[in-house]
Amino acid sequence: PVCDGTYKILRTWTALDWCLPTSAFPPYNPVIFIQLIKVLDDQGPVVACPIDITVSTNPFDCESDTNLPDVIIEDACSRINNIVAEYKVDGVTYYVDGTLTDFPGNNHWDPDTLGVLGFANNLPLGSTDVKYIVTDDCGNSTVCDFEVTVEDFAPPTAACDEFTQVSIGIDGSVYINASTFDDGSYDNCSDVHFKVRRMDSNDCQPVNKFHDQVRFCCSDIGDTVTVIFRVY
Repeated sequence: PVCDGTYKILRTWTALDWCLPTSAFPPYNPVIFIQLIKVLDDQGPVVACPIDITVSTNPFDCESDTNLPDVIIEDACSRINNIVAEYKVDGVTYYVDGTLTDFPGNNHWDPDTLGVLGFANNLPLGSTDVKYIVTDDCGNSTVCDFEVTVEDFAPPTAACDEFTQVSIGIDGSVYINASTFDDGSYDNCSDVHFKVRRMDSNDCQPVNKFHDQVRFCCSDIGDTVTVIFRVY
């Protein structure tokens, strides 16, 4: 059995000693030798390996379900048989089976195809090595590696109290911690911290930056003051 691009040639060599009589018995004259030439495809496919990529965590957990990049695959002789992605999380090896398909603008005179992978699920924060293993019909494989780096690009989910009532102290002011306005804010990866500032300026506190505490004073008495609550 042979695969694409593989064939055999039988070449017969005949050597005759012209000075001796022909003989079908030893010593033979002519001497005949049959040479077997096997033309084999023993090279793996050529893969346009992806560059390293950086992705964000999922919105609701501290992992990433990443759609792995598609790749162009070429082979000089054989058809492409399959493509598989391999990666490890906490010492456990996971595999993603890909599919082979055509792609827009493909020149069908060239022996190339598009390898489409699916999602690599539950990639943790940090860098994960991903391997693409591409095999042709003759069993030759090519492995390419690239890094998927997962970072937390998702902002926290902010939840704040809609109304808070405060009392002015004997010195004519009061400082309220930013955390007082929190009503269950959270982040998918880390602890959250709070800042606050008044939305409209008056003589109580500057509004050009956020503070750990917001100040209320006598000019706020009987008024409803809007504050901006920041979660990071």
